[in-house]
Amino acid sequence: MTTKAAFSLLVGSNIYEEDPILKPILKHLWEDYNDHEQELIDFGRWAGEELLPALWHLDNYAPPQHLYFTPLGERVDQIWISPLQRNLMDRLNEFGINSDPHSSETLMYHYALGYLLSDAGLYCIFTLTNQVAIILSKYGPFKEEVPYISGAQKPYKYGATFYTEVTSGSDLSQNQTIARRDGSRWLLTGEKYFTSNVGIADYALVTAFEEGAERHIKNLRLFVVPRYRKDGSPNYVIRRLKPKVGSRLVPTGEVELNNSEAYPVGDLSLGIYYTVESLMYARLSNAVASMGLAMKAYLEAKKFAERRITFGKPIIKHTLLAAEFEEYLEKLKRGILIGFLAVAEMDKCWQEKPPYNEQYLFARLLTHIAKNRTAELAIDITQWAIEVFGGIGVLSEFIIERWHREAQVAIIWEGTAHIHALEMVETIRKKGAGRLLIERIKGLASPSDLKKAEQIIQFIETGSIEEVVRKSRHLLRELAVVIENAYLSQIS
Repeated sequence: MTTKAAFSLLVGSNIYEEDPILKPILKHLWEDYNDHEQELIDFGRWAGEELLPALWHLDNYAPPQHLYFTPLGERVDQIWISPLQRNLMDRLNEFGINSDPHSSETLMYHYALGYLLSDAGLYCIFTLTNQVAIILSKYGPFKEEVPYISGAQKPYKYGATFYTEVTSGSDLSQNQTIARRDGSRWLLTGEKYFTSNVGIADYALVTAFEEGAERHIKNLRLFVVPRYRKDGSPNYVIRRLKPKVGSRLVPTGEVELNNSEAYPVGDLSLGIYYTVESLMYARLSNAVASMGLAMKAYLEAKKFAERRITFGKPIIKHTLLAAEFEEYLEKLKRGILIGFLAVAEMDKCWQEKPPYNEQYLFARLLTHIAKNRTAELAIDITQWAIEVFGGIGVLSEFIIERWHREAQVAIIWEGTAHIHALEMVETIRKKGAGRLLIERIKGLASPSDLKKAEQIIQFIETGSIEEVVRKSRHLLRELAVVIENAYLSQIS
């Protein structure tokens, strides 16, 4: 019998079986769902009994630490990870959280487990690793390492993306890192300001410009940088770790590259395409994780409301709160649907390469819409869940406040709402993705919703660019609702 946890009412439950929404959505969107259902049930049981208590402990008492030197004074820049966290990482690899795409050619299993895990820190380790595994498997180099990076074989290895610099966040054309050719390899010099999975990653995807090249986004190059040089010495310096409001279990730091050994990914002239593609997989992870943590907050709030007595009855039976539970369950259904719809569409084309096809373009549009929609819903839902708990909802001794902290990270990770609104405009106005969307929802959307979508697409395609951009964030939300409405009727 599982011991009850003081900090959570959900501990001891099967996270998958407690979820009233996930199963019907997966059954509808995932052709091979029946082949994986038992794995999801097993994972849900493990998550409720072992994962949740471990995550709460690690977040509060044992986040990663930066160890600079050995007792002999050698600079090692080791990121210490609690043995408990290492055990969780091994267990997640054993569940096949990343290996499945490389064995069965589907992304759905990875994202289904990511939803159930939905810890912004721990899942970040695996989604970054998955990005690297996919990019290396498609474009190389180090293809022989992919089974280890994907967790399909031991020893398990991990990946990271080092894109952000102090002068460049979403605008990668402002990268200052320089790449210089040295025979068959390249040497990178520069500073990366926000490097998640640093110290854990064996390989990092790193953006840079060739020495002397114009700082133009088309000239961006993508390289893979091993953690260690060929001679076994550290390939870069970890300057420090960043303290963060959430996602504490993934170490995020600053990195100094000083003639760091690097190897080109694919065709160097296509670096920006590979970089953006890698971000698509992370944005999908962000979408499903946002809704997974929102569902955990909802279930915690529901269990509390069923047992908390005020004015002679459980608070869930008070009219106003009862109505809100129905309202927020509907929000969860919408968010989970659009998140996994985007995953399902990317699942059809993730092996495509530049210049990609129309299916990839449609999946990219859905990804921008879903990432933003789910992140905003997660903040709304987790904030409401805290309110259900009242004053104790803001106490860090209980797990409910953590889900809201993690949601604050999800709104920023992999691009803010502004970035996704602008990317949506670009894919519709320049790439014609709006027409693809209209074709997909015909026959599903109501006449009024279809007309609304057509008007939005036409405005984005033909309106004054300044006016389109001014309204783009609002239009992003409106399209999300139209898409959700169209597909909701398909979910039993």
